[in-house]
Amino acid sequence: MRRANLALDVLEYRDVPATFGIPWPNGTALTVSFAPDGADVDGSANQLYALMARSGLSQTVWQKEILRAFQAWASPANLNIGLVADDGSSLGVPGYEQADNRFGDIRIFAVPLSSSVLAITMPPGDLAGTRTGDIILNSNYSFGVGALAQRDLYSVFLQEGGHALGVGNSPNTCSVMYEFYQGPRTGFSAEDVGQIQHLYGSRPTRTWEPEAGNDTSGAATVLQGSGDWLTYGDVASASDTDWYSFTAPADGPATVRLHVSGLSLLAGRLAVFDSQLERIKCAAAGGFGQDLMLSLDTLVTGSNYYVRVDEVPGTTFVAGQYSLQIDTGETQPEVLTLGGQPPVDDDGTNEDFLSATRLDNTSTIGGTEYRVFGHLRSNDVDVYRVRSPFPGLNQTNVLTATVRAFGDVAPEITVSNVLGLPVSSRVIADGNGLYTVIVENAAADVDYHIAVHSRTDAVGDYELRTTFRSQVTSSHQVESGLLTFLNPTKTGRLDVTGSAQIYFRLTSELTPIIGPSLTLKVYDANNQGKFQLLARAGDQVDGTALLGPGSYRIEIRANGALLPNILSAYTLSMALLTDPVGVPPSDPNDPGGGDPPPSDPPSGYNYYNDRGYYVWGEQTPSG
Repeated sequence: MRRANLALDVLEYRDVPATFGIPWPNGTALTVSFAPDGADVDGSANQLYALMARSGLSQTVWQKEILRAFQAWASPANLNIGLVADDGSSLGVPGYEQADNRFGDIRIFAVPLSSSVLAITMPPGDLAGTRTGDIILNSNYSFGVGALAQRDLYSVFLQEGGHALGVGNSPNTCSVMYEFYQGPRTGFSAEDVGQIQHLYGSRPTRTWEPEAGNDTSGAATVLQGSGDWLTYGDVASASDTDWYSFTAPADGPATVRLHVSGLSLLAGRLAVFDSQLERIKCAAAGGFGQDLMLSLDTLVTGSNYYVRVDEVPGTTFVAGQYSLQIDTGETQPEVLTLGGQPPVDDDGTNEDFLSATRLDNTSTIGGTEYRVFGHLRSNDVDVYRVRSPFPGLNQTNVLTATVRAFGDVAPEITVSNVLGLPVSSRVIADGNGLYTVIVENAAADVDYHIAVHSRTDAVGDYELRTTFRSQVTSSHQVESGLLTFLNPTKTGRLDVTGSAQIYFRLTSELTPIIGPSLTLKVYDANNQGKFQLLARAGDQVDGTALLGPGSYRIEIRANGALLPNILSAYTLSMALLTDPVGVPPSDPNDPGGGDPPPSDPPSGYNYYNDRGYYVWGEQTPSG
């Protein structure tokens, strides 16, 4: 984030280009941590805690403000962000991007930076390793809280938190992702919500619940088995309530625990009722991410009991995952259920690709997602078969497979093709019970096999999620050059046939003298803005515009005041897309509007430079 009205100051130099629009592979299991003072930040000592003390903010206050900003992003999307400890390892220490048990996936630091920035962030992608998502505050500035603060911490972290989750800058001053600090903000624009939901999807209303839900005592999820129980759930919104029921196996005491810490920032409530729905005991969190425990004096053999989980009324930490454990002191093994169902034990029937269990697509939002809740025996391998989708024109599939282990299982995943031969994959998470692999450029409309096993040969349960998303891989460069003080703007013409979804990728190159940020704008024949992107020096941003037939003016301009155009290098690439689309059609000027859906093919575009010469064009296949 840059400070406003500092046009004479150059931007903070980036060691590597930042590419926005890429989500975390495990958005439902993210963590954040605050690096202790003294941790190495590329040769400087972290000053986060000292900075906040100099700013007059207590640890309770400043951490709440930062986490409140992250929760604002998590609440409307399929995201969970939990707070974990940080061991003080150096920034960028070797390791995987996610699930490192030494610190959070997103780490917060503070060191002196140049005067032009309040903070810098490394977004998700393939280049940063454990730096991915990390945020570095400028310790040369003080921060405050509220409307009277010169630099409101919550507002700063709304933008930097967005970057840490993959959301790029916006030219829209109403967006929290606007490049310059505009003073305290209270919440998101419709554009902001659309961007985070594009990357991660809307927050599901029924995560780990029966199909009909469990919002009332009459629809309570029945915990299977007898003795001790463990289940997982998710409070989706302020109106969501999760009910569970169990039958006491014997007379005696019991302990009911709601575990939230490390899983999410939910400020939850926990209550236990008897068979007549008379409340026995209850507890409420005093803040974000707190665990709760209720001790019940006496259960009656054969009696039914109900447990209710929801959020503390009025809290800003509304949504989030949790685990619920009921301990009656029985000697029998704890029974784990998800959505009221026990894990599937294949009993040795799907040990290789020939006998693999085919999974059905469970996505309810038009995507491709496969889920299974399974059980590993000793020396067991479970193999599942999934089908890849068609990614669309100029796009390719990315396969992501994640296994979450419950208990002592140290999970591992291998991916093979339809013939059972291993395919090239990359491990991006391995720790804290999570293991994730990514297969880039996965083939279209073919079977893949996902094998799950335990590296320690431990017996236990797991959940496997396999998703496919599309990414643009075949964009075509149509413009490149330098913007200078004498030549601050570059224009072109875009002729669109039919209604077309057109992908734009704007790269603001690093130059010896770093120039300002760049803005790409698309204007229709009436000079009305239809689409826009903003890229800082060293950034690569992209987006897709849904444009109707006609002629459009393309304008690339360097931003700034007194010295707007010292030296700004840029590249503009484009591609014609068909569904499914890696980046959704969007208009930052009118997030809810836009043109009608694309007509039947053919549709396409032709691009002409400022001298009227044809550069590139594409058309969807006909027939």
